[in-house]
Amino acid sequence: MERCTKDLLDFKNKGKGTKFNFNLHKFMMLQIIEGVAECHRNDVMHRDLKPENILVKLSKCPELPGELPIVKISDFGASTHMNIPTKKLSNCIGTRTWRPPEQFVYPLPYSFPADVWALGCICAFICTKQGTNLIEDPFNDKDIVTEKDETYE
Repeated sequence: MERCTKDLLDFKNKGKGTKFNFNLHKFMMLQIIEGVAECHRNDVMHRDLKPENILVKLSKCPELPGELPIVKISDFGASTHMNIPTKKLSNCIGTRTWRPPEQFVYPLPYSFPADVWALGCICAFICTKQGTNLIEDPFNDKDIVTEKDETYE
């Protein structure tokens, strides 16, 4: 088991990730996308992608000066295997801030695009200089938010 010293939130807010570097952030996003793509190829949906669940380890690269961030996806506690026909899915998945909007307005059966939405949010988080200021719950209106835990077949 590898030891990762930070998660993406810490890396972005306290470490080398605070200064915007297009190539560095592109390199990190590519690793995250490849990891999620591998999960999806194996019919695994993470369902809780967020910066706190992306681990970062700085690694020396002999060809380049300095250290490069190596990212790992973690916390598969909410993940599910999507190829089980009788599996019922809860609509209360993941962290509210990183959920796709359709799960708030009307709880519908969901699939891999929910992870893709979270990837887009993570990309915006990585590429902005705002850090955690970006992470606000846009769905504070209790009239449209459903908190009922429903399941889907």
